[in-house]
Amino acid sequence: MSKKVQRFLVRVCPAPDHPEYYPWQTAQLCLFVGDDDRSKSFKTACKEIDRKHWLPIGPFTKETLIEDCVLADKRGKKVTP
Repeated sequence: MSKKVQRFLVRVCPAPDHPEYYPWQTAQLCLFVGDDDRSKSFKTACKEIDRKHWLPIGPFTKETLIEDCVLADKRGKKVTP
């Protein structure tokens, strides 16, 4: 089991075959992928975006969330990885 979660943020627009939205309706997606390998998790995120009929229209923001740091921040403590 991975100890890290990769968070990806990206602006998207619906693909022409999107079942619910029109191509001019843009959104910002936030995806969480539980994997220690950043490149593998990026591929997983891209596949999920495609599977849901979205098209990236901006750069990806990528961050690794470390459980201990997230929990410490939630409790108001500062921890560096």
